[in-house]
Amino acid sequence: MMADIDYGYLKDDDGQRFYPITNYELLTNKPDLSALDEMKSPDGKSWKVSIDNNGNIQSGQSMVDVSGFLNKYSPLSTDFDNFWGYSGDDLGYSYTPQATTIKLWAPTAQSVDLLIYDNPNSDAVNRIYKMNRGTVFNKNDHDSNTIGVWSVTLEGDYGKNIGAAYRYSITFQDGHKTVTQDPYTTAISYGGDKSVIIDPNNSLIPNGFTTNYAGRVDSPTKAIIGEMSIRDFTKSDTSGVDQNKRGKFLGACQAGTKNPNFGKSTGFDHVKSLGLNYIQVMPMFSTYSGDANSSDYSWGYDPKNYNAPTTGFASNPQDPRSAIYELKTMIKAYHDAGIGVTMDVVYNHVGGDAMQSPFEKTVPGYYFRKNADGTLSNGSFCGNDFRSDSEMGSKFIVDSVNHWQSTYGIDGFRFDLLGVIDTNTAKKIEEAFAGKKILLYGEGWNMPTNLPENLKSMNDNSVQIASFGFFNGTYRDQIIGTNSRPGFVSGNSSYNESDIVDSLLASDFSQISQNLQYVEVHDDRTLSDNNWYHNPNDDEATHGNRMALANAMVMLAHGMSLIQIGQEFWRNKNMNSNSYNAGDGINALNWDYLQYHSDTVQMMRDVIALKKGEKILQSNDRGLANRFVRIDNEVIGSKIISMTIRNSNGGKKIILLNGSTSSVSIGSGSASDSRLKNNYSDTNFDYKNYMISSSNVSQNNGAVTIGSIGYVVIGFG
Repeated sequence: MMADIDYGYLKDDDGQRFYPITNYELLTNKPDLSALDEMKSPDGKSWKVSIDNNGNIQSGQSMVDVSGFLNKYSPLSTDFDNFWGYSGDDLGYSYTPQATTIKLWAPTAQSVDLLIYDNPNSDAVNRIYKMNRGTVFNKNDHDSNTIGVWSVTLEGDYGKNIGAAYRYSITFQDGHKTVTQDPYTTAISYGGDKSVIIDPNNSLIPNGFTTNYAGRVDSPTKAIIGEMSIRDFTKSDTSGVDQNKRGKFLGACQAGTKNPNFGKSTGFDHVKSLGLNYIQVMPMFSTYSGDANSSDYSWGYDPKNYNAPTTGFASNPQDPRSAIYELKTMIKAYHDAGIGVTMDVVYNHVGGDAMQSPFEKTVPGYYFRKNADGTLSNGSFCGNDFRSDSEMGSKFIVDSVNHWQSTYGIDGFRFDLLGVIDTNTAKKIEEAFAGKKILLYGEGWNMPTNLPENLKSMNDNSVQIASFGFFNGTYRDQIIGTNSRPGFVSGNSSYNESDIVDSLLASDFSQISQNLQYVEVHDDRTLSDNNWYHNPNDDEATHGNRMALANAMVMLAHGMSLIQIGQEFWRNKNMNSNSYNAGDGINALNWDYLQYHSDTVQMMRDVIALKKGEKILQSNDRGLANRFVRIDNEVIGSKIISMTIRNSNGGKKIILLNGSTSSVSIGSGSASDSRLKNNYSDTNFDYKNYMISSSNVSQNNGAVTIGSIGYVVIGFG
């Protein structure tokens, strides 16, 4: 049984500082204060503390006397979480047409006022409501532990029309005040500085929209993903998208668009034609750079309001409902086309000045990871690291992904700098989505954040979070190389063929499903730029062969496969390896390239179709892969790899990848080749069911010849 708290304030002996007081005797589940006798008031019945400007709990006694207490109950301590933590699912606003209840977790606040504005686009405060602190303390049940939660119920319909905007005015014990939007806000004003109460049924659900897309794959190994930037995808006039939809949610799903110069299908229709079964959308939540719908270019890795779609991609950014409805419209269109939607999320840091974020303004000193000297941890290299390992920081992330999935029907999450997030939070996300076929994957690099190594959600700790996939940077480098070292397709690689085979077979992680194979994403140079970088004197035919071979190696590998949209038609960024602020001239897709490189586009369609149709390439069963896949050639220094894939019906596929600068022949009509352990001399390649290949492959007298830098897949039975 829990008791209410008699909560009030008293002044210190010098009358300069107010302290919250709690009637200790009335608490049923009392915190252990046995070591804190000096904290009690003279009558021994009350416990008094104060909070400094940094959010640290302090005592009215001398610093020397209470040093042990400071270590236990600073906002960065687990005891702070144990005392103040709240696990209820009702933070933010809960709307009905009759009344709206708003709740905020702000345990160190002295008082909180709710500011209501005339409308989302006005700075005029219409009404001010005093919020009330919760009165229940239960250290053992944080669902009911409301002493750190402030709430108010507003009678009437605050979600009608475009909704009522609100912010919080928070006063702390030392007298300083902050004004901020709700960290849990799900709808925003233009610019994202105010939270908005939205009626979810107020024209915000497209006809036929559902959050339970039936097309989710039952194993991540079946996922073939295309990365997309909403802005880049249609911003160019070469997209043929209606001008008022370019760079918007609605442009990303406009059907029937044609390139105005050559008549090729672009945008949404082009993605459907590739055969992808997922798109991965780069940040589409509220960001500092994007909410004002400005002409300034940004990728959106500067989070502002995590739970609201950015107004920058809305057709009417002044109406908070526009972004919500149009994002759902876009998601429905892709679902109807048999394509799931994964969302790029950035919980490792916030954008702008962390000290001005809603998190810091609400609970100073709590939500950001710090170093021993008190400076902000910067393992993200963005100025701050979000403290996912705190109770409420972890809760926020889990609540946030649940919100996106349950409200928008998101089918998966790509976590930016996943290694900055702790494994305990990752496990909670796994639990939240257990059985729902939600894709979970991210960048598992070991980032220098102030977090113990064993708690980082990075590649080396992948066994702790088996449901998460990780970008396989090893395979990427083996294929395309690094700045100083060319890869398998880009030159005379010093990579060992057997190591490449290990990555091809997804041996880099304990489970095949944890391997995400790729050679191009928004980071670093594009595949085309990278090949030109290593081989600036190539002719276009050779360059095209390198493109085709790299693309094939992504799709013919075990594990998840990912491309960046445009990779299939030689997307370039003029060698810019970090184009986050380079503008539309560098980043916008040039759909004219569909005409120039249609052969490479068709080869991409072919290898995607092969991946989707070959059970072994989609399997997460390593034993099955070992049984039915045989590596035939991996001679060190040959730059040639081949393998045979068999199926249970006796059929087989022979795959040969030639990264060398000379041709190679295999089959019954070919001569022996010292670079090969097996040249398939017992196999007549005149008899086959089908063949897909790069453009430099020929067939004659039972043999197949693959020109320099190329590939072939030959199917039998």
